[in-house]
Amino acid sequence: MTFDVRRSFGVFARALLVSGVGRTACAQDGAAVYKDTCSSCHDTPTGRTPSREALKDRTPEAILPAMTSGSMQMQAMQLSTAERRAVAEHIAGKPFGAVSAIG
Repeated sequence: MTFDVRRSFGVFARALLVSGVGRTACAQDGAAVYKDTCSSCHDTPTGRTPSREALKDRTPEAILPAMTSGSMQMQAMQLSTAERRAVAEHIAGKPFGAVSAIG
């Protein structure tokens, strides 16, 4: 019996994907991440939790810090940087760097 590096790597890579470890590296669908992680509280808010509708008035630049170092830090700790950015853009309904109209 010989050791096949390519076969071992393939088995290892499949194990990572099945376990979910690979998900954070490639998942950047803000809508899907929001649904899985955020919607249970923000779609039916109670107390001080802002509704998804209220969050649409904010920019992604204002939403992201809540997930990285603010009030949502614990809830977002399992998300990758790319997932947090995708969620912030999804919630705000606009990309990072978008100019908002001031009237």
